[in-house]
Amino acid sequence: MGNIFNILIVGVGGQGVLLLGNILRQYGFISPLIKNVVGTETRGVSQRILSK
Repeated sequence: MGNIFNILIVGVGGQGVLLLGNILRQYGFISPLIKNVVGTETRGVSQRILSK
């Protein structure tokens, strides 16, 4: 069994955190060495209130 790496990306404001997460997830999909990729997006309360 190979090594397992967990990457946690956190930040405040802007779209940089979401962009970096998407870039890493896409890399995981195209890399032949990576077998399993999981990604989530969680937005804070201010983002949920403003999106209504």
